[in-house]
Amino acid sequence: MAWLGRLLYSFRGHDSGLWDNDPEIQKVPATIEVTSDDFTHDSPLPGSAVGIRQGGENLSPHLKWGNIPEGTQELVMVLQDPDAPLPFVIMHTVVVGITPNISSFKAGELTIPKDTQPPNPHADGWRFGRAIAGKRGYQGPGAPPGHGPHRYFFYFYALKEKLPEGAQNWKEGQLLAAIKPLAIGRGVLMGTFQNKSQ
Repeated sequence: MAWLGRLLYSFRGHDSGLWDNDPEIQKVPATIEVTSDDFTHDSPLPGSAVGIRQGGENLSPHLKWGNIPEGTQELVMVLQDPDAPLPFVIMHTVVVGITPNISSFKAGELTIPKDTQPPNPHADGWRFGRAIAGKRGYQGPGAPPGHGPHRYFFYFYALKEKLPEGAQNWKEGQLLAAIKPLAIGRGVLMGTFQNKSQ
């Protein structure tokens, strides 16, 4: 199947569809610092974070964030891949309702065990939103073989007001529209993955 990935190699880089490239979001101060014990910015994600079909364990990586703006009532995290050979950006994970007293996700904390229902809300109050195909929880990298490196952007947005109850069920466009007037801070950590299987 690597030949198909190579054939579609030029179909990538839909960066205009990344949330951080929205003109209104770009006006929001990029003050939030996002780090991980598992990888550094613009470096490969750990093998355990890769999707199961690509040989990984689909375990969400450790994530830590700081320098949250004063007045933050809620944070939202999304994970996007703009390099899929599709006409749109892939939304891998959505988490809403992150309270400002939480500053990290442990490795694997966003992974939902197979054949189980997601804990909505989580014990800490945050909730899984709808990702690609309406899925909940962490969806690890699934880049096709031969398609080259893909970038995975972990975006965090600090909001000055809490989103309404039920926001976890909104579609991507509806969620972004609600976030734009409320965002007072943002941050990003980007990891990469390249499927080298034949």
